[in-house]
Amino acid sequence: MAEGVFNLLSERWLPVRRLSGAREWVAPAGVVSGLAEDPVIAFDWGRADFDAAAVEFMIGLLACSCQPQDDRAWRGWWQAPPGSEELAARFAPLAAAFALTGDGPRFMQDCEDFAGEAVRVSGLMIEAPGANTERNNGDLFQKRGRFPALSLPAAAMALFTLQAYAPSGGAGHRTSLRGGGPLTTLVLAPPDKPALWHLLWLNLENAAAQAPEITPQTLPRIFPWLAPTRTSEGKKPPLGEDDVDPRGVYWGMPRRIRLDVEAGGEGVTCAITGEPVTTCVRTYRTKPWGMNYATLRHPLSPMYRQKATSTEWLYVHPQPGGLTYRHWIDLALTPEGSDYLRRPAPAVLTARRRLQALRAGGTRLKAAGYDMDNMKARGFVETQFPLFILADDDANARLGYAARDLVGAANLVNGSLLRNLRHALTIADAGAARLDAVAESFQHRTQGAFFDTLASLAARLDADPHDADAIAVAGADFRKRALEPVAYDLFDRYAPFSAQSGRLADMGKVVAARRNLVWLLSGYGKDGGKLFAYLGLPPPESKRGKKKMSGKAAA
Repeated sequence: MAEGVFNLLSERWLPVRRLSGAREWVAPAGVVSGLAEDPVIAFDWGRADFDAAAVEFMIGLLACSCQPQDDRAWRGWWQAPPGSEELAARFAPLAAAFALTGDGPRFMQDCEDFAGEAVRVSGLMIEAPGANTERNNGDLFQKRGRFPALSLPAAAMALFTLQAYAPSGGAGHRTSLRGGGPLTTLVLAPPDKPALWHLLWLNLENAAAQAPEITPQTLPRIFPWLAPTRTSEGKKPPLGEDDVDPRGVYWGMPRRIRLDVEAGGEGVTCAITGEPVTTCVRTYRTKPWGMNYATLRHPLSPMYRQKATSTEWLYVHPQPGGLTYRHWIDLALTPEGSDYLRRPAPAVLTARRRLQALRAGGTRLKAAGYDMDNMKARGFVETQFPLFILADDDANARLGYAARDLVGAANLVNGSLLRNLRHALTIADAGAARLDAVAESFQHRTQGAFFDTLASLAARLDADPHDADAIAVAGADFRKRALEPVAYDLFDRYAPFSAQSGRLADMGKVVAARRNLVWLLSGYGKDGGKLFAYLGLPPPESKRGKKKMSGKAAA
């Protein structure tokens, strides 16, 4: 290893937090240090995007050095993890690809040491205001000048984060391999496995049968900065499976960047860590037309397609309003049939299979990523959901079908609520966006009951996979606990029936609209029938029958 080179495999550049709460800096192999006494449980950059990217960095590093051949081999290091020395020895052959500084190839930087205008290092931060925003004094919330200097560790993580999640950056400045701000999903380890190691190892796929052996000749197909950049100007085709090793998806390099490393000077601190630095990065150089990727399979990201006959799959990205149980079914459950439009991240399905074999429960799904509006970051989304993994395959399948049907029921009621509010309030199509907050509120307010209902259903099916009444009981519970009370409350809040509301002349519309909602939730009409079918409930008594019974009672 070259003298004076900052190498990301040997330097202690990753901030971590241990179970005791202690914080320290470790090299990548140090994530397994102290497992028996005080294990590392998380990265601790103080930024959610850096912490998420650091997990992806480590999973990618393990994929290139320690990928198990099958689940049996995987189980070995799950039950008896390696020590730091063994892990470091596995990483060592890759050292040439992880030099952040020096005269040779640099980590995540263009192979060419090109000249160019110095850009402030804050430009590596996805949320930083762009040049046009600054010129127009539009940086009201994310102020310019927040990151005057970065330490080498912070610069390395900022660079990796940008390359992994890169949004559109203007003409020729490419988005990441998964598009701008991709969604990453991970299965968290069971509560009795709190170490970061178990999170990383659980989400590492087995080696692909066709993956070539890693040699000096094959390394550039994994780590593109080891060779001249395959630029994308003109009509050059995007890079596909024939150009990128399956493990190379962790190391996409869409942006052409060279960091300018300089002495820190007295009193200079890192804008991320707050620690004094003797060497820092204040600026970098960049060029357009970096690597442009076709849609490649990435183990950590879910995908979707527009229609069942399409062969083009696209990556899922966070959207305004956050992630709710409506999204959860596509992020966590095994797709059924062949005409599905969405599929979970491959690593999620792998982790589910392993945990089912281990009979491990209490796990959760974590989803994270930037919610982007083209070049502007609206926020970094990070959410956790429960996961239900039952021992019996049939029980898992029934639970999955029931979960999808409960979401279908919720979507049906939410849609009816919005239509009836529009009728009651005389809102035209052009003004329908006024009710977006109602739709979001319905999702968030029914989410707790949804997962509580699924937890109860999972317990019943785990005890008896063929329980005939389990689905109907769950449907009735979800309707009574969430769908009815939340729908009625939101309707009455936004379309109150009172003279004081100032809508006396429109009371007839309010009454009719609320009656429609009541009939739906009672199972009547075409949509009411759909709702009860989703919930696994028998059709209600016909209206005519109800009137006869009412007449007899009155007599």
